[in-house]
Amino acid sequence: TRTREIREPGREHTGWGSRRHQHPAHHGNYPQSNQPAPTDKGVTKMNRSWTFGKKIAVGFALSFVLMAMIGLLAFRSINTLSNTSQVVAHTHLVLERLADVLNVLQDAEIGGRGYIITGDDSFLQPYQNAETKILTVVKDLRVLIADNPAQQKRLAQAEPVVGAKLPLTKRYIEMRKAREIETVTKLVQAGEGQR
Repeated sequence: TRTREIREPGREHTGWGSRRHQHPAHHGNYPQSNQPAPTDKGVTKMNRSWTFGKKIAVGFALSFVLMAMIGLLAFRSINTLSNTSQVVAHTHLVLERLADVLNVLQDAEIGGRGYIITGDDSFLQPYQNAETKILTVVKDLRVLIADNPAQQKRLAQAEPVVGAKLPLTKRYIEMRKAREIETVTKLVQAGEGQR
């Protein structure tokens, strides 16, 4: 009986002690800790890393798209500038050929007038050069404006005037050679070649 009495208090003490020193996590009456479990920390860190990497990827993608758009705009601008430069260069070339036509006709007229006034054959050189040069200049001009119907139409209207200019000067020269000095001088003074 005494032995039983000794064991019973010991058993009661042991049972109370085991209940008293139980870990709060295993006891229903103790609150849980606010700190996440170690496994939760790893998941959170991985999610944060993935979000940061995704942001970097999106940033690179946007930068690439922006660079591509800028490159496209620059390419189109360069093409437009190149086309504009070609048009401007072509226009300048057409103007130069038109100026060549006028210069050739002017040289022929000046040479013819010089010969009519002085009778010096050296003045015939500009006229003779103009006879051979005018055909080449007009031909080059016609090729340059082959893609422009409006300019072709204007050239077609001007060609009869250009074609009549040299024959008229030639007629004056022939009259001067035939000693028709007074007649040809009156024609030149009247400005027949200017009409």
